[in-house]
Amino acid sequence: MSVEEVIWTDPITNLAFLPVVMKSRVPHTADILGAARMRQLFDSLREHYDYVVVDLSPLASVTDVRATPHLSIPTST
Repeated sequence: MSVEEVIWTDPITNLAFLPVVMKSRVPHTADILGAARMRQLFDSLREHYDYVVVDLSPLASVTDVRATPHLSIPTST
């Protein structure tokens, strides 16, 4: 299944969502966020969207945030 097939677009706001449902508990979400495959997903999303917003759990924010810098776009100065 492709990402395009699972993205849901709100008909009123036209915002696109990629819902994630975990079937089991993931002990180390930072491993998932830091994976090369995740970077590929974000690169693909950037090709189609102006903004990509990630809603991270507040319980694991320090670990997850530290695992995600490679997903952001470098800003020009």
